[in-house]
Amino acid sequence: MHYRDTNIVVDGEVSNMCHDLQQIAVNIHAEPKVRVLSSPRVSPILFVGDSEMTSVSDSDEATNVSLTSASEDSDLEPSPPVVRRGRRSAIVDTKNFGDVSPTNSITGSITVQFLNIAERLRRRRSSIDLTMNVYPGDLLMKTRSKESLPRLEDVLSEIKPSEFKDNHLCAYKNLHWSDLIASSDKHSEDLKISETERKRREAVWELFKSECVFLIDHLMVLKHCFMEPLKKVQVEGHLMYAEPQDLFGNLDELCYVSYTFCKDFIAALLKDMSSTDFGSTRVLISAFERFTTHSRDGGVYHTYCLNYGNALTYLEKLRRHDDFNEFEKWCCQDQRCNRLKLTDLLVAPMQHCTKFPLLLNNVRKYTDDPVEQHLLSESVGKVEMSLQTMEDKMKWAKNYERLQEIQQQLVWPAVTELDPRAFVPDKNKNRYNAIQTNRIPLIYKTDTYTRSTIFNISLGFDENNNRLKL
Repeated sequence: MHYRDTNIVVDGEVSNMCHDLQQIAVNIHAEPKVRVLSSPRVSPILFVGDSEMTSVSDSDEATNVSLTSASEDSDLEPSPPVVRRGRRSAIVDTKNFGDVSPTNSITGSITVQFLNIAERLRRRRSSIDLTMNVYPGDLLMKTRSKESLPRLEDVLSEIKPSEFKDNHLCAYKNLHWSDLIASSDKHSEDLKISETERKRREAVWELFKSECVFLIDHLMVLKHCFMEPLKKVQVEGHLMYAEPQDLFGNLDELCYVSYTFCKDFIAALLKDMSSTDFGSTRVLISAFERFTTHSRDGGVYHTYCLNYGNALTYLEKLRRHDDFNEFEKWCCQDQRCNRLKLTDLLVAPMQHCTKFPLLLNNVRKYTDDPVEQHLLSESVGKVEMSLQTMEDKMKWAKNYERLQEIQQQLVWPAVTELDPRAFVPDKNKNRYNAIQTNRIPLIYKTDTYTRSTIFNISLGFDENNNRLKL
């Protein structure tokens, strides 16, 4: 609160001001019309009063302006101002206002009186200056109470289902690799390929189909049947305590990586497809390298798998709320879930990433070219190394959590509650006797734990029981 050091006009002074204004108005009507020369130091706007005046420019070119008195036609609206041409109005200097022109002494004195009264009225303001940080948007905001929120059942019934829209990719989920070849080569008896080549093509197609099924039946179901409805419900004010990031992790990033791999893989297969060549190792390695780049050598799966344990714990906490159980039950009724629960979909990425080495080894098994086998072996090695790194990270995270639990359970007794005697072996007695310091490290042993202690006080031997008294 800030107090302004200004002169406050009381009610009596206001009455005097009003009386002075009335007297000045009477004097204005009694005075004859005057001609006021425009000056660069005075604006003609100051002389807009209740009488009719004429302003003459410096170039002796007169411009007549008719003004209506306030006392006359008080009920009429003021006429629009006349556009003034020529030089703009000068800035008023109130210090030298009286010394304007020798021909305007009467009008100048009246105007000075007006300014003095206006200055006194301007000072009539509150002595208390309150700073209020009010923004226009704050006046329009309304808090929605629980009573004003619609019921969760009504919100769920009005939610428009979110869908994965890529019919072109979905069509390949139920196709066979032979269906992609020309119609004349669809029948197996017409395909003149060896059994090993057939199995190799089956293995390549199994790799693509596995990724396609994982994307459509697991990732997209988890995203569009659970995560997106949760966000829409939260927009309506329900389940605000639930954090999608803690429950679903980096699901959006997984969807992008898997979708890009499927699109690149099927495009490469269709580009180099023929009756005698399908799913060559070059095409497979090229698509897999792009997948490795997008997934940052499997780092996307590492992030999700590291969050998986926390996601299950967080899910158990959410299930303590009845409204979340109702929401989860509603989501599971979607036909796209295919009777899979939320926990079944959450574990799917962990299970899928472990399939890559098996699928690549299956392709390498039916590959005859040694060069192609070497390339496939390198890809398998990269995937296995990535999985090993992920396993090490998960072990470290699990050990760290276990260490935190143990640390929370440990209660160290106070120093004053410890036994004031510490066992010193006979072989160390001479060494401790020779030490001329008060900082002596000793090992404190009990039946439950071993603790290293640094004593900062004087020590002495008790020869009776071979113990060191503090």
